[in-house]
Amino acid sequence: MELHQLRGFYEIFRERSFTRAAEKLSLTPPAISLQIKALEEELGEILFERQRGSVSRRLLEQDFRAAGVEWPDEMNLGSVDVMKRLVAVGLEVAVVPQMAVRQEVAAGDLAAVEVRGLKTRPVGLVGHSGRSRLPAAEAFVEMLRSEALGQS
Repeated sequence: MELHQLRGFYEIFRERSFTRAAEKLSLTPPAISLQIKALEEELGEILFERQRGSVSRRLLEQDFRAAGVEWPDEMNLGSVDVMKRLVAVGLEVAVVPQMAVRQEVAAGDLAAVEVRGLKTRPVGLVGHSGRSRLPAAEAFVEMLRSEALGQS
């Protein structure tokens, strides 16, 4: 057991968040998570319940289901940064939190389509700003605008 692990444990408990605790300790969330995992292995006890996947994604999936839209599982990536890079090289589109793409949209590297009507955090659909969409991606965008969220 090491002092930095105990500091991490204390901050997670105090902040009720791995992310906020990591920020307080000038660490990344994965780094503090590894510290806690090592501490848990040493003690033989689970110290914190962890939820798999993104909270934003779970909330978004709930909104889509409530709107009668089945969330596609073809390509689920765990990192917004990876999604942004793939879109920038031509992946087509990705659904991401607006705050995650503010700089890229402001710089003109990505284009965002606001998705309204969600009860969760603001999200937008991003695509490469210099390319036209393939028919499938365009159909997905139109479905989001009209059928799923009651807009035209």
